[in-house]
This record gives sequence, C-alpha cells and structure tokens, in this order.
Amino acid sequence: MKKTKSNIVRIVFQGIVLLYVLFLVIKSVFYSGNIDFEKYCPFGGLQALGSYLNRGSLACTMSSTQITMGLLLVVAMVLFGKLFCSYICPLGSLGEWFHKLGHKLKITIQVGKLLDAFLKSLKYILLFVVFYYTLDSSELFCKKFDPFFALTTGFGHDVVLWMALLAIGLWVFGSVVIRMFFCKYLCPLGALTNIFRYFLVFASIMLVYIILLYLNVELSYVWPLAISCVAGYILELKIKTRNIFPLFLKINRNVESCIDCNLCSRACHQGIDVANLTTVNQADCNLCNDCLHVCPVENTLTLSGKRRKWLTPSLVVLFVTAGVIIGATYELPTITEVWGSKEEMNEASVLRMEGLKDIKCFGSSISFANKMRRMDGVMGVSTFVNSHTVKIWYDDEVLTEDEIKEGIFKSSKYVLKKMSARIDSVQVIKIGLDKFFDVYDNNYLIYMLRNKLNVNGMMTEYGCPVNLYLYYADTVNVDPEQIKEVLETDALMIEGSNGNQTVDPGFEVVFMDLDHAKLSLLEFAELFFNKIKYIYNDRQIAEEGLYCYVLNGDFNGASFRDYQYLYSHLGHNTSIYGFENFQDSLKTKICVYYDQISLPEAGVYDALSIDSLTVHFTNGKDAQYVNPFDFKEGGKSVKVDRLSYKN
Repeated sequence: MKKTKSNIVRIVFQGIVLLYVLFLVIKSVFYSGNIDFEKYCPFGGLQALGSYLNRGSLACTMSSTQITMGLLLVVAMVLFGKLFCSYICPLGSLGEWFHKLGHKLKITIQVGKLLDAFLKSLKYILLFVVFYYTLDSSELFCKKFDPFFALTTGFGHDVVLWMALLAIGLWVFGSVVIRMFFCKYLCPLGALTNIFRYFLVFASIMLVYIILLYLNVELSYVWPLAISCVAGYILELKIKTRNIFPLFLKINRNVESCIDCNLCSRACHQGIDVANLTTVNQADCNLCNDCLHVCPVENTLTLSGKRRKWLTPSLVVLFVTAGVIIGATYELPTITEVWGSKEEMNEASVLRMEGLKDIKCFGSSISFANKMRRMDGVMGVSTFVNSHTVKIWYDDEVLTEDEIKEGIFKSSKYVLKKMSARIDSVQVIKIGLDKFFDVYDNNYLIYMLRNKLNVNGMMTEYGCPVNLYLYYADTVNVDPEQIKEVLETDALMIEGSNGNQTVDPGFEVVFMDLDHAKLSLLEFAELFFNKIKYIYNDRQIAEEGLYCYVLNGDFNGASFRDYQYLYSHLGHNTSIYGFENFQDSLKTKICVYYDQISLPEAGVYDALSIDSLTVHFTNGKDAQYVNPFDFKEGGKSVKVDRLSYKN
C-alpha cells in the first residue's frame, strides 16, 4: 500500500493561471493600456471562428491565437478529454475552492436526479444563445455576462451589469452549496466540450447540413446549432458508459487490486463514483488525475492501463505552447470585402499597409472599407485588427500606391497655444515624420506637442515621409534634440477620463529643417483660421426679424469640437437659426443668427455666456461641458436679410 498524495501539479497549474490573471488585473490598474484578458480564450476563439465562417468577418478583439486555441481545444477533447477545464480554467478552479469552503461550513447540498437533469439543460440553452447572437453580429455575446470578463475588466463597456452580476452570484453562491455548480450547469464551454465528446454525432449533423447547403437548400445555421445542443444534452443524460471519445485517455480501475477504500470517489471534485466504475466515461470527467494521486494501491487506477500521472499536465503544456506558436504565425482578416469582378480581382495589384492604429475593431474596419469604396480604382479590402494592417486590391492603371496612401491620409492643422500679439514674426520648422498616418497618430502628435513642447501650432501634409510643420513664436529658442526626443518617444503617457494610458506612437524623425520659413503674425492667423458655418436648416426663418449678433474676440484657439458643442447648445433655442465665424485681421468675429421678434438680444447673450454648454448627442443623451469661449464683453446686433453676414 502506498501513502496517498495531493495532486500538487494541478494545484501549481491553477495557481500559475490565477497569478497570471491577477498580474493582468494589477497591470490594467496601473498601466491602463490595452490589456487583452481574452488573448488565450479557446471559447472566444470558437465563437469568433463561427462568426468568421458565417459572416466572413472576425469578432472584435479576437485573433488567430484564440481561434487556434479553440481548434486545439476540440482536438484535445476528441483525442484526450477535457484538459482545459481541469488545469487552466480560472472559473473552474475558484468554483472548486468555493465548494471546499461550503463543505467546511457544512452548507452543501446534494442535487436530486430530476433537478440535476433540469439544471444540465441550462448550459446547452446558454450555448445556443451565445452562438446564436455571436454568429450573426461579429461581437461575442458571452462578454455581456461572463463572470471572468466582467471581473477582470472591472465591468467594462461590453458587460451588461445585471447579467454579469447574476452570473457572478450564481457562480459564487452556487459553487459554495453545490459541487462544481457553474461547470456542470451553467458553463457554455462545458456544454460545447460535451458535444465534442460525442464527436461522431456532431460531425454527422454538420455533414448533413453541409450537404444540404451544397444542394442549394436554404437552411439557417440555427438548425445545426439547435440540433447539436439538444443532442448533446440528451446524450449527456442517457449515455453513461458507451461513448467512444476521448480516443486515448480514460481512467480505468483494476477491480482485482482495488481495496474498496473509496478515496477516489471522495477525491473527485465532479462527484463521479470512481470506486464503482471499471472505466470512467462520464462526460463530467475532466482528467484532473486527483483520483490517481489519492489511490493507495499501485496500478489500481490508471490512464488507459498505465499510471501516467505526468501525462495529462504534459499534454496541457504541449497544447498551450502549440496554440501560442501556431497562433503567432498567421492572422485571419477581420473583414474581407470585395466589390470588383472576379476577372478584375485576378488582374488587381495589391497594396499592404501596416501600422494603421485606427484599424482596431470590426466597426473601424467597416468604416475603412466604406471609405475605400468611394475611391475610384479600388476593388477590395481586407483588414487585420491585431497587427493594424490593411490589404487593398486596386487597378494600377487607375491608381498608384502613392495616390491610395494620399487618399487615406488626412491632413490637419491645429492651434496648440495662442500666439502673443506682441511678437514680430513666427518661425516655421519643417520635419519629415515617418510611421505617421492615421487619426490616432494625429491625436498622439497633438498630445505630445501640447504637453512636451512650447509649440503654438502644428500642421501636417501628405508626403513620404509625412511633412510636419511646427510654428513657434520668434522669441522661443528651439532645441532640435528636444523635438526629436519628444517625437520619437516610445512611452507617451496620455491622461484620460478612464485613467492614464501609455502608448508607443512609433514615430521616426527623418529630417528637420530649422529655417524653413518665417511668417508674419497676420499670416499665421490667416493660415490657422477655420471657417465654420452651422445653420439649423429645418427651422422657419422670419426674415423681418432676422438679426446677426456679432461678437468680437480672439477665438483662434477654438477647436472644431468647441464649435460643434456651441452649435448643439444653441440648438436648444428654437429662435436661433445658426452661426458662422469671420476672420478680421488678428481677430475672429462670430455671428449668431436669431429672430429678434421672439428672442431679445439679451437672450442671445445669456445663451452664449453661460458657464456650461448643454450638448445633445445622437444617442439621445445630453451632457454638460465647460464653455470654452469667452463672451463676457458681449456684442452688437445687426439687421440682416439672409443667413450670411457681411462685414
């Protein structure tokens, strides 16, 4: 007889996984970058693969690594069993420990056969719901309630609060009183692995579905999904000992050497009565090997005839390692949209561009594709979210690569700090900036210039590399080394409403012309003047009472968003018809059009000089923002006969 031992290896595996998750959570609190808690999630990968096969698009945040992990999970399940559930799943590990707490507190209960049969149906229902909504949306429905995702992301924006709280409550309290409650009754991945355990049935269902599609029978994916879920549930209840899978690893009990100590049955956290079975074929068995470790008699409990307690954890390491390596070698496109004919696509040239930071999800990919549709000569687009890459098919007789890049690029100019009226001139520095392309790059650039350099204005224009112009007052001593250091930083800390975020812009300074040009103050003001005109076109204008309330001031530092917010705020007053701005030497005039019959001049001033602007958004919600304009000096009204003020 041999002294019983705990399954230390499995405890170590569970501890490593939980420590890794804890590390990510702590990192997300202090680092506030993009932490991917689903990076190695096989269930998310299988959902993403289903969405990809159904819609031709990849679910947001999903990558080839998750899909590879999902496919390897299926292979491991068919060949060996539920390796993921017993060694890696953090919800399963914690649920197991919750029940040990309930056992110590003596508040556990046994589930009867009828209740057990009913509860087991819930995970198949959840599996159906999750895949039904995911396959048709390219968004993972399980994020709305998944306890792991909700807790690790701090109830992120994809989480539906009441769903997540309900799931967390059932997971915690259910696990305390009922052995492996979440895993047995609520986990959709548990249902999916059970379906794969009866792989021949699942394969037959899918084969029939594929044949019917080949015969041009219009049949929704809902049918094979529903039939698979129902079949998995029935087979789990009815078939106990005659299933074929897993093919290679099953726990066997040597009846002749067994001393009937029942230690194996008591050690099984799934509640399987191992001591009274010859071969453990129950769907709930996840090959944790706890029974092998507690068995006191050599070679009484074995894995397919041998006491290879090391084999299961070794397979876990093998499959995880293979998933990481294989997943890193290829990338599926998030979307692929082709509008050229088959003949045109065969002759098309291909442009591949990397580093487009605004290619970050399904929505931004669709937006990019729609933009490319409007460009003559482009015939198709693929986007790769994980690497921020796009692949563009085009007719090289209509377009060149450079013209496509220029069409994607959006130039910008921005006043970062008001220029003093006492300066004599403005010095202009021209910089060649490489690896700069999209709107995210522009936002990073503005942030670093405003907070790190004493720059008054910036402007970008397309080029290879991009031409960046920095505008300084002539009184500023420009330090080229400081500019280069700031622009090429690999750790830009951005403060946001959701905490700080550290990003690597990846910019490279190719050249720097310190004496590019000089401008007068008036030339600078005219260069950065942004003409704005907003009219409420759906309002009936009483021309006999139409006036323009003119305000003089220094509004050159106002951004486009500032004017949008002002427009939205003034729109709450139905007697205001619109506004526009005008350049007048170094000053900007703002004209607010209003109906003096129904709104006195003082009412316009009150609306403009209020401390907070009420901004209305397209989702129907209003928000308050600090008024960025200084209208304290007021203005004067001028009678006009149309919505266009002439100085």
